[in-house]
Amino acid sequence: MVKLIFFLFTIFLYASCSILPHHKSPIKRTPSSIEVSHCTSAVEKLLIDKSPLERHRQYQKSLDHAGSDEERKSITLTELSVHITQGNDQFVKGGEFTFKDNISPSGLVSGNRNAGTFRMSQKGKSYFVKKLSNDKTYDELINDILLSKVIHQLGLGPKTELVKAHNSFYLIMEEVPGINIKEVLYPGLSTDSTKERIDAMLGITSDDLGEAILNFSKRLLTSDDYLNRLAEIQFILKRNGFYNVDDFQFMIDFTQGPESIQLIDVEAFKRSDLITTSEHSPDKVLSGIIELLAQLAR
Repeated sequence: MVKLIFFLFTIFLYASCSILPHHKSPIKRTPSSIEVSHCTSAVEKLLIDKSPLERHRQYQKSLDHAGSDEERKSITLTELSVHITQGNDQFVKGGEFTFKDNISPSGLVSGNRNAGTFRMSQKGKSYFVKKLSNDKTYDELINDILLSKVIHQLGLGPKTELVKAHNSFYLIMEEVPGINIKEVLYPGLSTDSTKERIDAMLGITSDDLGEAILNFSKRLLTSDDYLNRLAEIQFILKRNGFYNVDDFQFMIDFTQGPESIQLIDVEAFKRSDLITTSEHSPDKVLSGIIELLAQLAR
């Protein structure tokens, strides 16, 4: 209980720190179809060499100052084309995946806006491949990939690319070892291997899944270094404009240390240089996760 109170107090202190200055929110668009046109423009040249965080700011600023719907459409298509070109250069050749002979279903829940997740390997590395729903808008696709790249730049998540193949869009991300926190918090999302992976990670033998989740929860709640890392993560997120982190997920591996905590599936995140409040702010979400773990550890 003392550690829990200390963690919540740390979250409060981090959340009280000053953050970025204001500017206008980006304009939201909802195109009727999703097509990608490869174009070269002054906007593209501005975007290509920027870091993901700078690129996100530039993209929002460009939309804010666009004088017409056509200009907004051009900016959006250009940004999308940059990311697809980068992703396809690595994973697509002649319209086909370069890893098509090394892919299999992941067995994991993919979410409401995804059409399936797969595992694949290429050049000795393992990846997750997530097929995205075809009803996603330009803005949602850009949010998915650009914020994934920002999270990676901040050292909080895996390297991720967006590709287009077979008239569909896919996110390809480096596989992160460990346990997805959602498998622990929501037993309905546990897979057949959840208990075995927890036991192997903790070096124990649990009688069943419920006991494994109990042991996992106790271990996290009594590990100051992991709790401090979570507090640090929420501080980094808010300092960099992530005020809404709905559907918060992270991987954690007790055999690899606190730095093993990596954020995944950040498509539901929102980022803005305009300070906003949300029921899904990082400090509130992490406090809720810790409270759920405390209940599971009883």
